[in-house]
Amino acid sequence: MNYATESLLVNPAGAAPLTRADVWAGLAHKAEHADEIVPVITRCVVLCRIDEHQFDRQIEIAGELIIERVTLEPMRRVVFTRLSGPELGVIENVIDDDDESGLTVRFSFGLVPMGGTASLAERVFSAAEATAGYARAIEATLAATRRMLASGGSTTR
Repeated sequence: MNYATESLLVNPAGAAPLTRADVWAGLAHKAEHADEIVPVITRCVVLCRIDEHQFDRQIEIAGELIIERVTLEPMRRVVFTRLSGPELGVIENVIDDDDESGLTVRFSFGLVPMGGTASLAERVFSAAEATAGYARAIEATLAATRRMLASGGSTTR
């Protein structure tokens, strides 16, 4: 199993400040439009909506098709449960508010390779690169949220 967790500060010094609602809107947008935000995801299609807070999507990473069930817990977290692909498991993006460090986004993943082959993360990246890649995805989401706000876009979802 490949597992990692890391927290990223939402409002580092010098960055345009984001609220919890802003961060939530960015994470929810990324869940449906990851190919617009996350460089390694080359395709993202919503396959079906289960209800207001859950849908299945298909993404493509390094030529591999992956189906995930996405669960939105408004203003708190997004959970991606891998249903098919070269590895199965769970990825979480959690909005935390720490009195000491302020607003953060914590990502964690636990993925198990299927079929006795090396996992997608092992084939495409080292474990450290995979963790850094998930961090870059969160950073890209925060940057996209800031761009949306700067251009007068709404973060309401």
